[in-house]
Amino acid sequence: LALMLVFVVSCSSSSNSTGPEILNVAGVWGFIGQLTQDTCGVGAGYNSLIASITFNQSGNSVSTGRVDFALGNFQPYFTYAGTLTGNNVSMAAIDPYVWQSGGVVIHFGSGIDVQNIENDAGSGSLNFTGACIQGCTGSCQTIWSGTWAKQ
Repeated sequence: LALMLVFVVSCSSSSNSTGPEILNVAGVWGFIGQLTQDTCGVGAGYNSLIASITFNQSGNSVSTGRVDFALGNFQPYFTYAGTLTGNNVSMAAIDPYVWQSGGVVIHFGSGIDVQNIENDAGSGSLNFTGACIQGCTGSCQTIWSGTWAKQ
């Protein structure tokens, strides 16, 4: 009988667990990256990218307001939304832009990946994926890979 009582107490205490804790990624994150792929023709003058992005979070949903970049005369902007899964954030642009270069119009979407977040820092990428609309065919991708750190 005593052994049975211990078993019941053990079972009831394990049913009160709260589950895994959700990481808090809300706040301003800095990104420092190097150009690792450029099939869109952004060019060697944009080998480095430094950006600050504010992440908003509700549970596992992560989003941003409008994010502006300055890459010389190339000034893209996006609004991102996505999810936090474990210690990874994956987001996609919900507000793509149009970039015109040399008479070629290219319509871009974009992605943000922050991987292996630990102690408010992680590795990952910021990528622009484009589809040529006129003057060219196919799609292209420009990716900066680097580090993310919560400021």
